[in-house]
Formats: sequence, structure tokens, C-alpha cells
Amino acid sequence: MSGGSCCRRRGGRSTGRGRGWPDPFPFGAADRFGLVGESPAAWLLRQQILFLAQRDGHVLVEGPSGAGKELVVRAIHGASSRGARPLIARNAATIPEPLIDAELFGNLKDYPSAGTPDRSGLFGDADRASLFLDEIGELSETLQASLLRVMDSGEYQRLGDSSMRATDVRILAATNRQPGELKHDFLARFLHRVRVPGFGERPEDVVLVARHLLRGFAASDPTLAERFFVKGEPALSARLVVALAHHRFTAHTRELTELLWRAVATSSGPLIDLPADFVARQAPAPAPASSDSTDPRELSREQIVAALARVGGVRDRAWRELGCAAATSSSGC
Repeated sequence: MSGGSCCRRRGGRSTGRGRGWPDPFPFGAADRFGLVGESPAAWLLRQQILFLAQRDGHVLVEGPSGAGKELVVRAIHGASSRGARPLIARNAATIPEPLIDAELFGNLKDYPSAGTPDRSGLFGDADRASLFLDEIGELSETLQASLLRVMDSGEYQRLGDSSMRATDVRILAATNRQPGELKHDFLARFLHRVRVPGFGERPEDVVLVARHLLRGFAASDPTLAERFFVKGEPALSARLVVALAHHRFTAHTRELTELLWRAVATSSGPLIDLPADFVARQAPAPAPASSDSTDPRELSREQIVAALARVGGVRDRAWRELGCAAATSSSGC
């Protein structure tokens, strides 16, 4: 969760967690763009979103499957000067190679055959807005090459048109592949790159994301709210919380969503419990603390609570993970 130097609470709300972030929101809740997380990694990501939103240039959003790349893309667009216009989105993997030019650039009426409707194409639709191309790494090198000119100058030609057109489009692309797998001159057109961290890089956020997802479940199914919620909060068993904090997720939010639905379906008591068939993948152990111990006064309450949850409430282990030299009352840990 967020560090003590950037997070203070006042009247049940968090202030100062991220410099310049628009609209305060309750601790642990989704922000205005739907992003959930209070870890340093989550707030660094928000800082990068604001930085990119205030600038121009095409953006490549990297990260593992299910980490939330589309949310980040929508946040960059929504916080930018282009946000007043709708984001035009298309999964690049679904564009057939023979139709790529028509899909991207459009065509004149009756071209290439009579009865073909006039189409503006994705670049025409996204003029003065942003074009989100998901799974950009699935495009062949030939298709990547077809985008180079319009990415450079905004110029393109519709099928059947004898003249060039101009568009003011910012491409926001996402991939779970390694960037080096893209065509080198195509990759070079992305002036900015941002990586979305997986749960392994922000384990303290997993329970917060689970809480957010469960609230969404209950919003569409009131019976779940009646069974498993207390004063608007989902009631989770201790072993479910510990498992979420320790499990090594490979599909991240998608995997967490599936796990929570199974937990809801198999829980018979008042608590949402860990499914009996759950097979944990142990997350890598945190790196050992350096010889320089952490000053307990630099830790926030949220960091301490998250560390305790990750180690099942064993205080000595939590202090070691946080880098405290010793769990003594005189140290303040």
C-alpha cells in the first residue's frame, strides 16, 4: 500500500496520495478511471498516466494478461485533452490481413465493388481523439509496416481515393508480448511506453481489488449483498485473505475474478471462504531486507496492516518483511 510519506488519512478519506491526481477518492476504492490500488506501484502508475495524458505522442502499454492495460489506456485518454471525444477501440488481432487497409483507412462508396458503403476507417473515426489498438503484438510485420506513415505524419489514403487525407490521431496500443517482438521501426514510433504491474509487484493491492470486484458482484446480484456483506463491506474469511496475498497470479484480475466467483459459489456460511479445490501457487518470497533497517516512523498504518495480512498475522515475519530490525516496543514497530 502507499507509503507513509505519500499517504495520510483525514475523516475517512485519503489525501495527498498522489501529486496532482484529479478527484480524491476513499482509500482502497476505485479512482475516477476504475483503477484500484494503494501500493507504491499503483501510485507510480497513476503518476505515469497523468504524465502521458498531458503530453502527445503514441503510447505503448505493456504488461501481463489481465493486469489492467485497457483501464490504463482509457485513463490516459480520459485525462487528456482528447478525452472529450470517444476513444475508438479495436482488437488488432481480430483484423483480417486482407481487410487491414479498409479497416484502418476506410474506402470510398462503391469501392472496390458496387454497393460497398462509404467508410471512414478507424483513423477517420478517431480524428482528434485516440485510437486504442489492443493486442498490437499480434499484428504481422506487414501490418505493422502499414501503420508507419500515418503514425509519423497523420497522412493516409482511403481505398479508391486519389488524394491523401490527414488525421490527428494518437495511438494507444497494448500488448502482453515483449516489446522487442515488435518490428523495430514500428516500436520506434511509440514515443512513450508504460508498463502495468501484475499482482506479484503489488501484492498488498490484491485484497483491495477483490473487495472492489465483490462489490460489483453484489451490485448486480442483491442476494450476494444480503449473504456476504456487512455494512457495505464483503465479509472475507482470514484464510481467503491470506491466500489472496500469497498466491502467485498468472492471469491477474481475470484469475482473481474467477477465483472469487468460485469462493462465493462454494461458501455456505456468512463469510466468503477459500474454495476447497483451490490450489495455491506460492508467490516468490520477498527479497531479504538490507542491513540498513527501516525507520518504523516511515511506515504507514496501511503498509503494516498489509504486511500482517501477507504473513498470516505473524508479527515477527511482518517486521522482517518491512525491514524493521526487531519487533520491539522500543522500536515502535
